[in-house]
Amino acid sequence: MEHFSSPLSMQRNPSLHLVSLELSLAILSGTLPRELGELSTLQSLYLGVNPLHGTIPLDLGYNFSRSDIELSGNTLSGTLPASIWNICEKLVSLKIYGNYLSGSLPNPALPDATCKSLQYLDLGKIYFLGIFLCLYISFDFGKNIFSGNFPMFISKFNGLKELDLGGTNFSRPVPETLAALKLEKLNLSHNNFSGMLPNFGESKFGMHVFEGNNPTLCGHPLGPYSGSSGLSPFVITGIVIALMTALVVVASLLIGYFQGKWRKHADEAVNKFEKVEEEEAGCGEGKLILFQGGEHLTPEDMLNGTGQVMEKTSYVTIYKEKLADGGTIALRLLREGSCKGRSTCLTVIRQLGRV
Repeated sequence: MEHFSSPLSMQRNPSLHLVSLELSLAILSGTLPRELGELSTLQSLYLGVNPLHGTIPLDLGYNFSRSDIELSGNTLSGTLPASIWNICEKLVSLKIYGNYLSGSLPNPALPDATCKSLQYLDLGKIYFLGIFLCLYISFDFGKNIFSGNFPMFISKFNGLKELDLGGTNFSRPVPETLAALKLEKLNLSHNNFSGMLPNFGESKFGMHVFEGNNPTLCGHPLGPYSGSSGLSPFVITGIVIALMTALVVVASLLIGYFQGKWRKHADEAVNKFEKVEEEEAGCGEGKLILFQGGEHLTPEDMLNGTGQVMEKTSYVTIYKEKLADGGTIALRLLREGSCKGRSTCLTVIRQLGRV
């Protein structure tokens, strides 16, 4: 039935009062004609599991006698027309799963629409495998990918018994108002829902109803948290902060340890000088004081080396001296008159010892 041309001719036949059109698995091709909406007596439309393509016409929602619409298992694309909710007060079943619809799910024109007659709403992905006429037939159907958050208006459809949004790509928390519906069947699997689930009752729905969502989705029957770590985000944040604090403390202790060790060597050199100064007090002879790193040197090593003045200050003259063995040292000589008295010289020596 190429391009589905027959509905137009049927509509123009005044003697025909078509109530139900059932052409599922009829291998129909082409697109859905807008004339379907002009069949004023048509209540049930079953066109599932056909290779029909194109968009769902707006006219489909202009006939208020509709009770059942079954368009699942085709290759329909585009967005679901908002006009479909115009007839939801009398519509009992709307099944459009297994297509390639996209975009956001439109809101009803009336914000408080309850669609009181609607009992079966199926927008999800179809999983179908069957045997027909002794033939093994496997169908690979499409998947509706909608955008946006959970369609809140659905939770106002008080007559719903079955709701299937499996694999439709909705996100954010599932509203608490959904639990108030008297649902007998529910499928919210393979979306991106997160947060706390509403209280649907202790044993009404199993875990498979909510599988394949964001790992943070929690609540009965999934448990406190369904992520791989088993820890809440707050606990993970606390652990990270504690580890970083411990790392800073350990680094501070290591730095303090090495600084203390360095000061100890410097103080030992100064103490050695003070001890020699006390032993030689009054003798008037100069003494060579060696700090850390120069313990192997002798006065002869420095007297035999060749030096070059690098810097002069009010206290010392700094030489860069090349030793006979090829090594290089920095030699600091106190300038005559740079310090007066034992205590003043000791202060200068302590400062030099810590350089």
